[in-house]
Amino acid sequence: MLLTHNQPGGATPEEEPRIVQDEVEAFVKRLNGIGRVRWGRAFEGVSIHSWHTVDADGEITETIFLDAGTGHLPFKEFADLVESLGYERPSPPDGLEHIDGLDLDAALETTGTNPAAGRVVQLINLMLKDEEFNWSAAYAALETVEHELDQQGVDGKSLGWWTKDERSDFRATANSPEASGVRARHGKPTHLPKSRMSSQDANWLVRRVAALWLSSPYSRGESGRRMKLEDPGVQRGASSPGPTPETGA
Repeated sequence: MLLTHNQPGGATPEEEPRIVQDEVEAFVKRLNGIGRVRWGRAFEGVSIHSWHTVDADGEITETIFLDAGTGHLPFKEFADLVESLGYERPSPPDGLEHIDGLDLDAALETTGTNPAAGRVVQLINLMLKDEEFNWSAAYAALETVEHELDQQGVDGKSLGWWTKDERSDFRATANSPEASGVRARHGKPTHLPKSRMSSQDANWLVRRVAALWLSSPYSRGESGRRMKLEDPGVQRGASSPGPTPETGA
């Protein structure tokens, strides 16, 4: 996977390397967050592999090679596996079509121009970074979207992005150290006898809401300079990374 960055305008030779490095690192963070929204744990992230300066049509271009990582099975591959083993095919989670339909190029632009959008995808990356689901990060991601909508006089429930019961069950489980352990939002016991939402359902809920928001006008920021991501072998938004075993979360 190839990432190119044009020479920053107005930068001195002394400033240029630092500016490029900062912008590339920020871009990779956004890319990893969006990958988590789109593919969940099936996307393990990318990292900077190497970089060098090349001469392209007389302009200086920074080129960074990224190693793509894949992990657990995306839902479709997981469902195919379950069915091939002779079991009933699992039903897709609510909103899977919105997650699968996320326009990655548009999301990259939005997260680069809207700080709140950038924060949401980085929180989702943190939410799924470890094997243990991070309820605190999940709640912060959903709460950020909720706040941004509220600032525009819009309610996610009214938009159909979540139900009252979903929001209530998500909050109760995320808040409870008894139900969610050390990744809970609070340390004070809430005396919740058992989880009201599974981590898998919370995963799909947060990613669904993020995908809907990133695909809507409510997440738009002012357009700015864009980086170019190229992978001739992948049609973005049409297929997911390759499989290794897990559930469809």
